[in-house]
Amino acid sequence: MSGKVGWSVEPESSGGGGGGVPPGFPNALAYYDAAGVTITTNASLIAGSVDAFGRPQIWDYRLGGAGAVWRQGAWQSDGDPVNVTGAGAVFYGPSVNAIQSAAEGAYARIKWDRFGFFQIIPTGPPAGFYAWRVDPTEMAFRNDLGNKTIAIDRVTGNVTIVGTGPAFSSVISSISAAALRPFKLPNISGTAVVQEDVTGFVLLGSDVPLGSNAGIQLSTLVANRAQFRGNQYGANTGSPGMTTFKNRALAIGGFAGILAGDILGRWTSIGVAPNNASVPLAATITVQVPASFVPVAQNYVPSEFEFALVPLAGPINGRTVVFKISSEGEVQSFLSPIAAPAIITQAGFATYGTLTATFYGSKISTDAIGGFAQFGGGAGAVDTRIQRTSATTLTVDNNAGGAADIMPPASANGLGQLGDDTHKWARIRGAAIVAGDLHLKDEERDAHWVLREETDRIVAINKITGKRYAIVLTSIEDE
Repeated sequence: MSGKVGWSVEPESSGGGGGGVPPGFPNALAYYDAAGVTITTNASLIAGSVDAFGRPQIWDYRLGGAGAVWRQGAWQSDGDPVNVTGAGAVFYGPSVNAIQSAAEGAYARIKWDRFGFFQIIPTGPPAGFYAWRVDPTEMAFRNDLGNKTIAIDRVTGNVTIVGTGPAFSSVISSISAAALRPFKLPNISGTAVVQEDVTGFVLLGSDVPLGSNAGIQLSTLVANRAQFRGNQYGANTGSPGMTTFKNRALAIGGFAGILAGDILGRWTSIGVAPNNASVPLAATITVQVPASFVPVAQNYVPSEFEFALVPLAGPINGRTVVFKISSEGEVQSFLSPIAAPAIITQAGFATYGTLTATFYGSKISTDAIGGFAQFGGGAGAVDTRIQRTSATTLTVDNNAGGAADIMPPASANGLGQLGDDTHKWARIRGAAIVAGDLHLKDEERDAHWVLREETDRIVAINKITGKRYAIVLTSIEDE
């Protein structure tokens, strides 16, 4: 056998022509030369000294750094109790007679297409199995019952975690840089890292992101399942909710301050349009930094609130701000598509400061002097106004400085009044007073008269006695 190691060499034989074995290197293994004629030895192929535990060793470093190969033929039994074909090596426990011994429990095995740790105990079922094995298809682990627990697919890189219960099958998909890795985890205890290193997505219920760059996506057909709920228990002051964090740092964990207009948090609503083709924005609820903010190393973050909706008439993605609260407590209500929003401002709540409200042209202001209620039809219109012009005076006019009327409703049918028997005006002045009956009443003097117009005279009626008197009028000729 040219070039083969002769592991059993008869001392009395000689290469080719008989005679004694020639002397060689100490502890060297004798083998035939390449011609298969002469038995020789090599100082780099030896039965080496025992190791630190007293175990014998065989050393082969004839090629130095190029290494060496131990090859077994296909005829060699490898210790597999089921399949004796193929080549391999078996490494048993410390007992000399421990070949598949239940007392030793297990042994390591190397075959041409696999290697692993072969489990012998418990004796059944099954009688024997690989507790850990690597072959051309996968690397797998099994528990003491022989059930596979973890497997890594060689081609795809998928990691499958399999339990003993039904429906327990968890897959962490491909490690390929170009692939998405869905994570399916029906039942597991402890911490699970599910973010994909390459894409940065955590996908639940879908293998691919569905029209969004959101890092965590849950897709489901179950009613109310696509919701987030935080449950806060315990005798503590903690509150369930959601926290958002804005940081302009270029690296995770760094710090860089916010700028004017930065969005601190946003709730976005979208949906499939009736054309079954587009998925437009429908509404947003936003907390953001005011656009007027000037960052100069402040230790706080100002904020304002904004609510945007899409009108019934659209257009697509045509969300419009309909409500806003500024960082100063100003409330803006965009009740109609007009140039200027409705505005409510409040300053100095504790001191009852200024309040201004604007609703599509109508306004209310609570300035100490000059406060008003203005009612009108919008920009450019002449609006009626009731204004506080002094500490004790209300003025009725319009926003252009002209006259305004105070009218009772038509349904009053002449029954409306200013004041009553308890609540009287001290004086009523007017350039012209148009009235029906004019009542003159003085409770202190127990007097009550009524002046009534008739066709050709004025009648005075004493409401206490019931007597009527005609007021004599003298005609004045025109001068």
